[in-house]
Amino acid sequence: MPAPSDALAILDAYDRLVALCRDVAPPGTVEEAAAIGRDVRRRLGYLGDSLVVALAGGTGSGKTSLLNAIAGREVAPVSPRRPTTERPVAWLPADPEPGIVRLLDDLGITDRVGEGHRGWLTVVDLPDLDSFVTEHALQVDALLSRIDAVVWVFDPEKYQDARIHLDYLASLVGDQHRFVFVLNQVDRLTTDEVEAVAADLRASLRVAGFVEPPIVLTAADPELGDPEGIDTLVAELETRWEAKTLVWRHATTVLRRSARALAAAAGADRGTGFGHRWQGTLADAAEHLATACLDPGRVGDWWRGVEEIQELVAAVAGEVGGEAGEELAAVDVAAEVRRCVAEVGVAPIPSKAATVTRWLRVVVASAALAVGLGVGGGVGWAVVGAVAVVGVWVVGPVVRSWDRRRIRDRMEERRAEVEARLRRRLDQEIGRRVRDVLRRRGSALAAFTEFELVLTRSETAGSPPPDRPVRI
Repeated sequence: MPAPSDALAILDAYDRLVALCRDVAPPGTVEEAAAIGRDVRRRLGYLGDSLVVALAGGTGSGKTSLLNAIAGREVAPVSPRRPTTERPVAWLPADPEPGIVRLLDDLGITDRVGEGHRGWLTVVDLPDLDSFVTEHALQVDALLSRIDAVVWVFDPEKYQDARIHLDYLASLVGDQHRFVFVLNQVDRLTTDEVEAVAADLRASLRVAGFVEPPIVLTAADPELGDPEGIDTLVAELETRWEAKTLVWRHATTVLRRSARALAAAAGADRGTGFGHRWQGTLADAAEHLATACLDPGRVGDWWRGVEEIQELVAAVAGEVGGEAGEELAAVDVAAEVRRCVAEVGVAPIPSKAATVTRWLRVVVASAALAVGLGVGGGVGWAVVGAVAVVGVWVVGPVVRSWDRRRIRDRMEERRAEVEARLRRRLDQEIGRRVRDVLRRRGSALAAFTEFELVLTRSETAGSPPPDRPVRI
């Protein structure tokens, strides 16, 4: 079973998976997964094996006396001056978890008392919540969301203080599973008064929204005799410590189920083999498109090239599914192909046979004109004209045949050149878009794999829990 001390690494891996799935999974699925992660963090409190408890309450409720009674000695001084606790004081094990030290550092709690007693428990004595010092309330609010349990201490005189019930407790009922209520200083009351005050306090807490508020009766610093009710309070905290392990076990099951559903929604659990398939499709499509470019009459080749790319992109979109599939399905392949062809540009190959034939015809025309005018000796020009006529009818076909071979050879070179340029442009404009989607999907798969590894490593290795609580 994963230890709570591994919770931070597991939750961080889970959050990374959620973040990387935002572009490749349906928004509703991603938000649901994110909400699960937030809920687990909120419910877990302190991410470690120890139980971190805060003592909260109003002025004069006896929080410091209660801390001293739990510790079995004076950890913090008790004074009639109010408020007594100016700054939070932490009582923690002599060799605390690194996570506890980091937590206290983050919260700015520098007053710490460490000893070996109750190695499973850390208690923070908070400033009086209803004191005139505003920053005290801020310190309390900053701590509540990062701890395991809150022991809220009341005294018989001010247990109905509206500032406590209305300003704080009513707004915290969402975390009521982390609250334990203490009615302290019961040594000042008769038995009947204790029962009446406890019943009244329970009724007020239910009005505030606490369904079954646990109330422990204590006398942390009685005038005569030893403290009372401390064993009961410690037993309640022990139950919370054991429950924390059970909650984390359930949380890891929820996280794993959610992570697998998210990965499936992102299509991260399916391969496409796009790279290999794309190379073959790209070669065939470029060949068809090059043929259409060099011979505008070959319209069918144009559409065959477009359709081959469309079919592959549509197939990959269907295989990927989710948001990634919808993004690929929205690609306008025909428009992208037209743009690529326009950027490549294909100029016609000029025919040299037409140029040669044109000059021979000029010579024939000139000779005929000369003969008609009798210029330069008609016989001579007649010979020239006869040779020109022979050139047109005999040499012309030879030149045209040579020109066709030259054009055919040049066409093959041009075709290869156009195909290569089309392959590059199509790969840049279409292939890159598909690869980008698949890369983001691959990152989500990598994050899912990392989450599974972290969780499995924690389950395999585990970590021994602190010493089992000993009731005194």
